[in-house]
Amino acid sequence: MGLFQKLFPGKTAVKQAASYFQTLNMYTPAFTNWRGAIYESDRVRSAIDALARHTSKLAFTVSGAAQPALRTQLKHGPNQFQTWSQFLYQARTIYEVDTTLFIVPVFDRFGDVTGIFPVTPAQAEVMENNGTIYLKYQFRAGQIAAMELEKCAILTKFQYQKEFFGDGNAALQDIMDLIKMQNQGIQEGIKNSASFRFMARHKRAVDPDDLEKEQNRFTEKHLQGKSGFLLFSGEYDDIRQIESKPFVVDAEQQKLIDTNINNYFGVNEKILQNAATGDAWSAFY
Repeated sequence: MGLFQKLFPGKTAVKQAASYFQTLNMYTPAFTNWRGAIYESDRVRSAIDALARHTSKLAFTVSGAAQPALRTQLKHGPNQFQTWSQFLYQARTIYEVDTTLFIVPVFDRFGDVTGIFPVTPAQAEVMENNGTIYLKYQFRAGQIAAMELEKCAILTKFQYQKEFFGDGNAALQDIMDLIKMQNQGIQEGIKNSASFRFMARHKRAVDPDDLEKEQNRFTEKHLQGKSGFLLFSGEYDDIRQIESKPFVVDAEQQKLIDTNINNYFGVNEKILQNAATGDAWSAFY
């Protein structure tokens, strides 16, 4: 059995759902993955990594006497593919990136539960089939499967309008756009700094066609991959070089961006750099 078949064996799949399950306010519960957009920022990834690393250090314990075989398996690891440290790290990362974490049971070939696994669907919906409530998952590769809601765990944060799922990280969008524009400005500045551009005024009044011919002639003579000097004839004056300067936010603005991200995820510079000790470490942990 492959991983997908272990997570969603045939008997738990729902091929046809009778209707959407709707809550009292007539909201159709639906989750859409952010596709890891915020995780592509190195600053955001550092904050999430700090949370996930320290979460992965937590000790796992099993209480109760039911299902002794499963209890024994869980003491060794959550599933055959991960250690508890890996599971907790991935689970916390998904939780922070998507504000919703789905954990589903892993089955053996006999249909018995042998562990748990965090999944990252592209979309998920709460649905009803013959009086039973299901979570229907759709993954990026196109697979679709469903499992009884009572068998799934859903961990959320920023839960406001959605009864079953977190509301996402849209609050970070403005900061992410600013970071993206800054990085693009730096890249374009580096590219433009490798070239020389000039602006000159033509002394004689010429019609548009003659001006275009002169531009083509100058480009062909001086700017076709040749090295050397640019020679301006006496027909030009007021010759000036155009300088491209990359846009970079100043230190105060960068500090504000970093502080906003730290506040959003509840970390600080000492935590990010593994420099926290004593009360500062205890307060974070």
